[in-house]
Formats: sequence, structure tokens, C-alpha cells
Amino acid sequence: MRVRNTAIALGIGAATAAGLSLLKVNKDLVIGSTAVVVGAGLMIALKEKNNTSIHQWKIGDRVLHETLGKGEVKNIFREGDNVIVIQFDDQKRLSFLDLNIAPLIPIKDPNSKVDQKIFIENETEKNISSISSTQRPIKRDAIQNVLETELENFNLTIKTYATWKALKRLAWVMEDDDTDEDEFYEFYEFIIDRYEAVSSPEKFVEWMKDILYSNGYDNENPDWLESEWSIGPNLDFHAFNSKEKFLEAFNSDLAFDVLSKSWKIACSNDLYNSGKYEEWQKKEDWFYKNKIWEVVADRRTQFYFKKQILEKYLTFNQLKKLDIFDVGQNILCLELSRAIEAGTDSEWMDKNDLLRFYELPLELLEHLENPSDIDKQEQDS
Repeated sequence: MRVRNTAIALGIGAATAAGLSLLKVNKDLVIGSTAVVVGAGLMIALKEKNNTSIHQWKIGDRVLHETLGKGEVKNIFREGDNVIVIQFDDQKRLSFLDLNIAPLIPIKDPNSKVDQKIFIENETEKNISSISSTQRPIKRDAIQNVLETELENFNLTIKTYATWKALKRLAWVMEDDDTDEDEFYEFYEFIIDRYEAVSSPEKFVEWMKDILYSNGYDNENPDWLESEWSIGPNLDFHAFNSKEKFLEAFNSDLAFDVLSKSWKIACSNDLYNSGKYEEWQKKEDWFYKNKIWEVVADRRTQFYFKKQILEKYLTFNQLKKLDIFDVGQNILCLELSRAIEAGTDSEWMDKNDLLRFYELPLELLEHLENPSDIDKQEQDS
């Protein structure tokens, strides 16, 4: 089952893999110190690429991390993801860092402050004190809530689809990750760092180029490009046939205007509390045949087929992932969430296009069963 098909069927946006690949690919390299709790420890990935080789480290080494401070190497995994396990002095739990992207330097003398001074001086692009000097959102999820609310009211069309996609990604990056209270400071630092990274139209463009072209993302994977950015060769299903076409359609001025407005609201108690910014609903919008469609999970269309027909035309994964249930008399019911054209109240997708939208074979339409006939058979039996 293809990523687009699976994502629509399950009602989610993009497939999110577990483990380090989630952090490397999908969370914009998690600039700052946001973390995902995994088992007994934390997996933390950072964007800065001034890391040293994993092969120089050994258990017991003292290290310095830009935001987490000093710590001691507890374990090293040199295969696969290149993970180093560190017990930081101010952290209760172990931290699992990806050395492909995490900035670390060795501390030759654990009692010396010289290494820390050199490290901070070399990191001129990172203002560690910005958390106290920069206006910040009034609560952890404020900026995500405002951005998502603004996107619900966004004029979503073919022309604005790339801009909407970029802002949707940014809202997801800035979501409250439910870190513990002892990581409260680091979470806000991460949010401000992300805001500063896109704090002008020009920076917004660079951020998108980084996502589409840098080595830190899975941006050569056709499934990722399709599900995240609607980039692909089939113009029935993909709004853009290349990364370049996506960037041409991306309006960085509009994106920055939306972000600036959202940030101002998120940082003001009066503005935030005067609006309904915590009532937004998660929804998915997809491109199909030169229109943008919203999938409405609670509106369903039912198709009835003999069991052997579905087993013939659908793959194993499709049979497993799609909503299919037995109604008796050797008949199965396939339920698909309906799709409505974005910005309209009544332009629902027809049955033929709905099957195609879910990338199901149109031959199924030749084998439809009448539900009234099924009821009649049950009454006669």
C-alpha cells in the first residue's frame, strides 16, 4: 500500500517512523534541545553539524554539549545510527544523541572552564541567552494553536498550497512535545530558535531549501516527497512535479506574514485569550486533479463487494489497512472517508473519483453489490 493511500486511510498526514529516523527526518533535526522519551532515556538530535567522529569517543569520556552542559559517556553504538549515550550532570535520565548531527566537544580537563568558553565562542550563531531576551509564547502550545487556527481559516487553493504545506510543517515542528517540567527551559529555547530560523521571508526560503535539499532529510525518498510536499510525477495526484516547482509556488512573504501575526498573538495574553485558539481540529488536505480536497473522517461512503472480488483486486496491505467488514452472505463492505473540495460546503467527490483518490482499482466498480439485495437474501434465508 502506497504512503498516500495508507495516510488517507488511517487519517494521518505523514508516516512517522520510530526511533532516531523520526528525529533526523521528520522533526526538522530538532534544533535546540527538544526530546522524545524512548524507554528509560531521551533521544535528542540537533541540527548543528560540527560534531566529531564517533570513533574518537570512549566510555568514561567527559563531554560538553551546547545546551545540555557537561556529561559523561556511558555507552556507544557504532553500528547503524551512530548513537552515543551520555549521562548529563543536570539530567536524571540517560540521553541518546545522534552524532551525525549533535554538537559535542571533549573536555580534556573536567575541572577546567576553558573548554566551555571556547565552545560557546565558536557557536556565535546560537544565542544561548535568547530565551530571556526574546519575546516568547505565553504557554507551551500557544504558537502551535495559533498557527493551526490560522491555517484552518487559510485561503487554501492551488496557488497557495505550497505555502500552506510549509506553514503546516512549521506548526507541527513547533508542537508541544510533552517534555517534562525539568526540560521546560529547553523546550522554550527550541521554540524561539525555530522562530528565529524563519524570522524573515528570506530565511523562510532557506528553511524550505534546507528541508528539500540538505542531507538531513529523507528528501530523495519519493514516498516522503509525495506525502509531505505533494511532489511527484503524476499530476493527477501531485501538485508539483519537482522540488523546484514547489519552491516556485511557495510564497515566503505570505508565509512570513502568517507566522508574524501568529507569533504576536501567541506572545500576548490579551490577544491569545480573546480568540478561540484551542478549538482547532486536526484535518488533512490532499491534492487531486488540480483541486485541494479535505478528507472528512466522519463522513463515509460504503461499497459492497463479494469477498473474492476484494481479495482479487486489493493487496494484502490494503485489505489490512482499509476499513472492511463482513455483512454476511459472503459480502464485504468497504468504507472510505469522503472528500470535499477545500473552501466549499457541498462539492463532494463522486464515487468514481473517490476510488481513484484512494488509488484503488477502478475495476471494482464493475463488481458492486446492491445492499438491498443483501438484506433481501438475509430475510429469505
